[in-house]
Amino acid sequence: MKILPEEFYDSIEQSGQIPPGWKPARGLRKVKVKNQVVLAALRLHYPGEWRKIYRPGRDGTEIHYLMLRSKKVDLGLDTFFVPEAQRTLAGGGTQ
Repeated sequence: MKILPEEFYDSIEQSGQIPPGWKPARGLRKVKVKNQVVLAALRLHYPGEWRKIYRPGRDGTEIHYLMLRSKKVDLGLDTFFVPEAQRTLAGGGTQ
């Protein structure tokens, strides 16, 4: 898998993958990235601890993206990779 440098963003909103009008709700979940191929590709650009984020929306959908945990987090600066933001319904279906 090849990931280009321009596929990394300082926020998920900058990625252009968040649907217009989408608003986050409470209940953010962070899990380890299990796909070793994806993880290796991410670490070629930004070594460190990557997490998959499940961010629920107020409309019952959920956005999935990957985030790098680094010292930049303390400064309020994060690195994000959004291959394609996925909106899923609470029951598991994709929108």
